[in-house]
Amino acid sequence: MSKHNDSIYLQKLEFDENLNKSWMAFFIDRVRFTWLVIIIILISGTIGLKNLPLESMPEVDIGMAYIITTLPGASPESIEDLVTKKIEKQISKVEGIDTVTSTSMNSSSMVMVQFVSGTDTKKAVSDLKDKVDLAKPDMPKDILEPIVKEVAFDQMPIWTFSISGNFDGYRLYEYAKTIKDELERQALISEVNISGGLQKEFGVLIDPKKLEKYKLNLTIVNQSISSVNMTIPIGSIEIGDYKHTLNVDERFYNLDKLKKVVVGKTGDTGLIYLEDIAEVKEIPKKITSISRLSVNGKEPKNAITLSVVKKKGGSIVDVITNGTKTLDEMRKKGFIPKNLEITTVVDNAKEIKSDLSHLIRDGLITIALVFITLLLIIGAKEALVAGTAVPIVFLITFAIMSAFGQTLNFLSMFALILSLGLLVDDAIVVISAINQYKKSGKFTTREAALLVIRDYKKVLTTTTLTVVFIFASMLFMTGMIGSFIYPIPFVVSVVLLASLFIALTLNPALAVLISGKDSKVDFEKHSNIKGKKGLLKKALDQGFISIHSLEQKYGDILENLIKTPKKLKKFLFGIFILFISAFLLPITGILKSNFFPATDADNFYVNLELEPGTKLEKTQKEVSYIENILRKEKDIESFSTSVGTPTSSDGRGNSNSEQYAIISVKLFSTDDGRKEKSYKIAQRIRDNLKDYKIGKVSIVEQSAGPGNSAAFEIKIAGEDFDTLDKITLDVKKTLSTIPGVIDITTSKKPLPFEFEISLDPSKLALYDLSIPQVATFLKNVIDGSEASKIYNKDEEIIIRTKFDPTLVDNFDKIKDLKIKNNKGIDVYLRDIVSQNFKSSIFSISRVDGERVVTISAGAKAGFNGTTIQASFDKKMKNYKLPTGYKFITGGESEENAKSIKSLGVSMMYGLICIIGLLVLLYDSYKQAFLVMITIPLSLIGVFFGLTLFGQPLSFPGMIGLVALFGIVVRNGIILFDKINQNLEEDIEFRESIIDAGISRLEPVLLTSICTVLGMIPLTLSNPTWTGLGLSIIFGLSTSTFFTLLVLPSLYYIFFRKKYVK
Repeated sequence: MSKHNDSIYLQKLEFDENLNKSWMAFFIDRVRFTWLVIIIILISGTIGLKNLPLESMPEVDIGMAYIITTLPGASPESIEDLVTKKIEKQISKVEGIDTVTSTSMNSSSMVMVQFVSGTDTKKAVSDLKDKVDLAKPDMPKDILEPIVKEVAFDQMPIWTFSISGNFDGYRLYEYAKTIKDELERQALISEVNISGGLQKEFGVLIDPKKLEKYKLNLTIVNQSISSVNMTIPIGSIEIGDYKHTLNVDERFYNLDKLKKVVVGKTGDTGLIYLEDIAEVKEIPKKITSISRLSVNGKEPKNAITLSVVKKKGGSIVDVITNGTKTLDEMRKKGFIPKNLEITTVVDNAKEIKSDLSHLIRDGLITIALVFITLLLIIGAKEALVAGTAVPIVFLITFAIMSAFGQTLNFLSMFALILSLGLLVDDAIVVISAINQYKKSGKFTTREAALLVIRDYKKVLTTTTLTVVFIFASMLFMTGMIGSFIYPIPFVVSVVLLASLFIALTLNPALAVLISGKDSKVDFEKHSNIKGKKGLLKKALDQGFISIHSLEQKYGDILENLIKTPKKLKKFLFGIFILFISAFLLPITGILKSNFFPATDADNFYVNLELEPGTKLEKTQKEVSYIENILRKEKDIESFSTSVGTPTSSDGRGNSNSEQYAIISVKLFSTDDGRKEKSYKIAQRIRDNLKDYKIGKVSIVEQSAGPGNSAAFEIKIAGEDFDTLDKITLDVKKTLSTIPGVIDITTSKKPLPFEFEISLDPSKLALYDLSIPQVATFLKNVIDGSEASKIYNKDEEIIIRTKFDPTLVDNFDKIKDLKIKNNKGIDVYLRDIVSQNFKSSIFSISRVDGERVVTISAGAKAGFNGTTIQASFDKKMKNYKLPTGYKFITGGESEENAKSIKSLGVSMMYGLICIIGLLVLLYDSYKQAFLVMITIPLSLIGVFFGLTLFGQPLSFPGMIGLVALFGIVVRNGIILFDKINQNLEEDIEFRESIIDAGISRLEPVLLTSICTVLGMIPLTLSNPTWTGLGLSIIFGLSTSTFFTLLVLPSLYYIFFRKKYVK
């Protein structure tokens, strides 16, 4: 071994003059062009960063669509037969459909379509629309136009706020409508939805006896109103030098004019006015939702909630910033009053800014840690040169992200921080090698740089590609999770390829520029420097910490290990025992698993579901019980309640939602002093509500991953409802005995009862009436009909005619009404109509044409869908299902299984690419196999590290595991490259191995330390990425240690016969 641990290879090395004419000298010699390239990168990167939209999470294509069809008044059974089945039959011909799920409810049908991964969703949705159009002729003529839309995360509200104040419901709604119209004019806003408030209608409440007295009917009344309420342009007339337009305008702008509408005559001269047969007055539009707001624990007060949905590709921060400015301008201009209170409930921009500030903080800490490490070990100049790779590479990445339509979101920012420790690896290897070549005293900085590029270009390209292959393989993951994590492999792959380019071009050029082309290091002179200034200069040039003694110690240990077969066997056997022990941790359950860890968020939702058929007023009363519990929580800043809104996990959106309520809870942020985690607060509220029996309460917390599936979900498929009910009861009983299970719900809910109206066809024929005539009459009597509309400025007011509700508030009164038949003769309803009570169900669900009942459940913090599914399967393994019935698993456990399988397939492709690359590099299967041994060695650290810190093996942890496979292989490649290089120079076999280990100790340690340090801030700051960070930290640390000892030992064992004669 040489005196200065300069390898024997360096002692023999001479500068090759041909390098002066090679491409490697291009950036070093052409300084002006090099600076031009840097300036171009600065400009393009800055523009790219400015153009990147800011998002909370990536825009995920979940490959789903829904079809909603409304048939007013139809029962769930009728909807299933007349609508749902017809649609299912037609859309089954669309290519690319994976699963069709449908729900038939009172008056409406919703069909959800899940497409096969990789399907062009937009084209598939277009095909769905075509097939639905083909199905329409087979459905009842009374159906409303079916709605066919793609399901997308960008349709979710990104900004929710409530308005309140000392105003009545009508005025408050007018302000909400004004705000909605103004915000929707903005280019980046798709729509603004309003919940709550009162809208007015002009009600015409008809007295049926007066209608009968004047021999009128509803049709005549409606026609009379609509025939008068109109404007007709006539043309123009010329008077003198001017042309004047003429038109007839008899529209209603007030109630007085509406009251005077003539609906009939008495005799030759008598007129019957609308006010003669009806009470005409301003009435509230049917209230379908109620909204109220509580701030800082105060009593909830009536409010209106506005939810803003942005357009695809729009920046959330820009949308909310511009929207807030618009609200301020509206106050200043008097469009909304100054005493109108506006309270933010959900602000994704604030969350994004908080997440980004934390990530930027972590990034700066990482950069500081990496720079200090380099400064301490290789010196200030070298650390500065290596450190310049970070901003330059990031700017290149921003430019490419912008060009490829990416967004700057939580995951892409995380990927940038993750890659920080990796991107300096290539620069470290190059700068460290230049330093070593210079220390030999034989080469100038320029010569050393050229030699390093020549000697390292192949190995650096290979090591970078190994990591790129592993990350790039994740780009091909399928399903929702594949789309969700796409920014991570994309960003990391771009960063690594950019860092390779910088390491082989700009870094050597900058090293030469800073040190000077012709500078040489006089090692003896540096070694003999005296005094504080001299020692400081030496430290800045060579580093404050010398690893020379460590290299010597390592060389002695490695040499002793190789020379002593017994020690070598014991050492390798010990590693094998550690490996087996590590694998037993997850197998035995000591190391637990969890797909995504519980996340601390500023928002969660409380859902209330009462018995189907419950009136809005009853739901409003019951939700106040939950509100009172929430008001006692000191960490809740505000909450907004929407009564009559389907729950946050309910995609139905049907019109019969009065039994539902959802409370959006906003916590004080951690920046505002909140100490307790959101999931602990949610669990305490859940515990406080466990004795509430009147309705079903569930709490939905934000997930760290995409979607928000129930932790556990199982579907029971079969046709008979009684049998399905029995199986459902058994499943719910079993679930209730499993630890960690919460919020058990079922999709099949019985209604208390429903009226079934029977029409006798024989009597209808006898009285010259038809079923549609009678049904339409009854609908107009009870619900009313829209006779016309009034348009006044921006206001649209409906004129609704119906019988006075006090005169038709029970069935006996309704049966006393008369309907005119086709001959104009009055017929009593009691003569043709009968009614009876009938048990019914709230909805009918189907999956791929089969009736199903879905049972879902949540999981307490610390539990997950996979473990619940395993416990359920164990308890139900002896359960005998009737013939024709089956279980269909779903929910979190099914999504987890698909995601893990997809990740596993991607990992295998990545590993295959790495093996192929290694075989190409070494032209040896043995060497490729030995390098791949670093992968199982890394698992020892991963499993023991996660267990030590009490962390489960989560999906982020698995991503870290896969990433680790590419990272750890780099060290083996660098080590073997040096061994092969020594052997090519005819250096003795054992000396080649030991010398390679010593020579590569500095770059291997430096790259590993920088990667580990780069992961520490992320690991400590965000629970979502703790598993990933610990996987890389412990996996790389142990793998580095074992690589430096195990790989040289195995190389010696496998190739000794070839080189030792």
